[in-house]
Amino acid sequence: MKAALILFGLMLIITLTPYKGSSQITKTKLHRIIRIDSVGQVYLIYTRKNNCLFKIMSAKEKINDCNALKLNQYYDLDVKSYFEGRDIVTLELAGVEFNGTEILFERDSINNLYVANNIKGLCFVD
Repeated sequence: MKAALILFGLMLIITLTPYKGSSQITKTKLHRIIRIDSVGQVYLIYTRKNNCLFKIMSAKEKINDCNALKLNQYYDLDVKSYFEGRDIVTLELAGVEFNGTEILFERDSINNLYVANNIKGLCFVD
């Protein structure tokens, strides 16, 4: 009986101790490429970083000796908002013109548009 009580006590302690293993969410500086699309003269690269979605615009251009972006791969992207340093006249924008192409917001999931200094076309450049 005493052994059963000790065993029960140990099991209770183990189940009440917080687990700090792989289920813990960790912040990352890497973006995972989840989708690549194109419209007009622009590539749209959708990424996820720390449960946030990003819609990155990149002008279509031909790059020699390219380190091509790949779906489901992780990259250390230098991303900034397209609106950084720009005057925004209205909050009712439907989208923007980028490289001669209208790029629309996706209000249900992505409320900002981004560019990345280390993406050219569909290539990752360090």
